[in-house]
Amino acid sequence: FPSHDSMSVAWLAVIINATLLYHKNNIWVRALWVGLWAMLFDLVMDPVAVRLQFWEWQGNHPYYTVPYTNFLAWFVISALFSFLMPRQAYTRLSQNYRMFQGMIAMFALLSLKYQFYIPFVLGFCLIGIIELLGFYEKRRIKTE
Repeated sequence: FPSHDSMSVAWLAVIINATLLYHKNNIWVRALWVGLWAMLFDLVMDPVAVRLQFWEWQGNHPYYTVPYTNFLAWFVISALFSFLMPRQAYTRLSQNYRMFQGMIAMFALLSLKYQFYIPFVLGFCLIGIIELLGFYEKRRIKTE
């Protein structure tokens, strides 16, 4: 079982990587962006985490036994934590987005192993979206 400390560090990595995907200077929009990406990551990760007994949820919840309030809570917590990140606009999409893609891919592939098809498909859709963000960001930089 992972410790609470290791899970805190892992979520900090999720929040940092979600922040690096946003390169504008509006911290309010960035907070929504970070909350959304953290919640989407959690939709991919949590079914595997429950299957691997990192934690368990009480009750009969429709999304792989994970309550919807968990996803809402991670949205809010991550959005709030994003305010602690530097306010500067990122001039280009950091190559660290590859790390975020790798984190998503790991849980998406584990989802496939356990026949959790929704998180598997969602995970690889998210990886594709991140790749498109990188593509458009590189084009934007070339035209400046």
